Amino acid sequence: MRKLFFRNLRLMASIGFYQHERLRRQTIHINLEVELDDIRLPADDVQHSLDYDYLRDGIVELVKSRHFNLQEALAESIVDLCFTCPEVNAVCVSTAKLEAYPDVEAVGAEIRTSRQDWPKAP
Repeated sequence: MRKLFFRNLRLMASIGFYQHERLRRQTIHINLEVELDDIRLPADDVQHSLDYDYLRDGIVELVKSRHFNLQEALAESIVDLCFTCPEVNAVCVSTAKLEAYPDVEAVGAEIRTSRQDWPKAP
């Protein structure tokens, strides 16, 4: 099995249920790990490799596209994006708000799922 990952993609997001969270964007971290189908991805063949830019740029656009009340909703949207790539077999994504509490480094949500278990996977 092969994995591709992003660690602590740092973005400004409109996220949160509370009124004060709706008034200003806040810093979030996104961590992503995708398991890839080895059969579809031969080693060192750029034409048949997963495009890192597609996932990163897609996540950035998702975060910029709208307000998310819940981190869980953002994480679900990222899972959906990942499964648009046929070579992705499984996804683990976490989101973390870094400014939610003054005495907590981060508070977040995580989804781990496979293509076969994700109800919206193509």
